[in-house]
Amino acid sequence: REIRETAQSLNRMRGRVLSVWQGRSALIGREGQAPFSRIEFADGDAPPRCGSFIEAVGYLETDLSSLNLTRARWRPTEAAELPEPAITNVTAKDLFSFDGRPALNATFYGKAVRIAGTVLNRTEGGRFQIDSGGMPVTVDVSALPAEAQTPEIGARVEVAGICILDLSNWRPNDMFPRARGLFVAARTPDDIHVLARPSWWTMKRLLSVIVVL
Repeated sequence: REIRETAQSLNRMRGRVLSVWQGRSALIGREGQAPFSRIEFADGDAPPRCGSFIEAVGYLETDLSSLNLTRARWRPTEAAELPEPAITNVTAKDLFSFDGRPALNATFYGKAVRIAGTVLNRTEGGRFQIDSGGMPVTVDVSALPAEAQTPEIGARVEVAGICILDLSNWRPNDMFPRARGLFVAARTPDDIHVLARPSWWTMKRLLSVIVVL
């Protein structure tokens, strides 16, 4: 009841933009007991840059993990004394297991992580997947320039970014919001490092040479 009543009025949040994805969502770090919040911007509003400090005004919602704003407008604000997020090296096993069982590991939500793997595919919306120890991990690069979004399939890469747990907001008919997935949101082109290019000898080229011979 308290959440429903609060959501009817506009609320204000300030913080540093930790990550941006899909052109309309961002995670901000802020002071207090709730260290970060997801901001979903109003239609037509361009998102802020990663690392900038903003003030956002929108409607309050919760995913039972953090307080979030929807239909939000934003403007730049003064920088605050917030520590830079420390990067933790992880594997897919770290992200997709908890207490020894298969699960989305919510303890990494909002944390800066670094993971290495081989590019499996590229999908629409500025995303690709890497193979990390036999498990696929989605990387969101939609906040990066187009030329930085497309590492070659088969390349060995190291990716840094903010771990995002894709949670739906609470609704009266859905008492326990479900996680739709987990991905790593890259912040700048420097977050993508190509460790090794794929071999020139692909199966298609090999078959072409065999046919010619």
